[in-house]
Amino acid sequence: MPEHLFPQLFQSLAESLSGGRHSPHREYPAAEAMALFNAEWAGASTFDVVDDFQTEYKHGFMVAMHGSGKADAYTVMLFNDYGTARPLIDQALTCLVFRPPAEAELEPAAGE
Repeated sequence: MPEHLFPQLFQSLAESLSGGRHSPHREYPAAEAMALFNAEWAGASTFDVVDDFQTEYKHGFMVAMHGSGKADAYTVMLFNDYGTARPLIDQALTCLVFRPPAEAELEPAAGE
């Protein structure tokens, strides 16, 4: 898939999960996406959850990450009360990161 399509896919997914209702989102600046997630692109969105997706929870928060040559990753967290969920979301964000290559993967093998 072309690299430039990832932001549009993220926005489309957020709109789908919210049933087309208000789903504010932001893209992280490239340096922040790299520092936080080891990703070339990242975005986050909050939204009211459409009933077809989930009826037990009213709200959602989605983080999307794109690592060139790595993968695309989406994480959706559902909750009813943002005040209660916020510390848990903050904690989860520290765990969402593309694994950096091992040092052995960075160095060419002997004789190369």
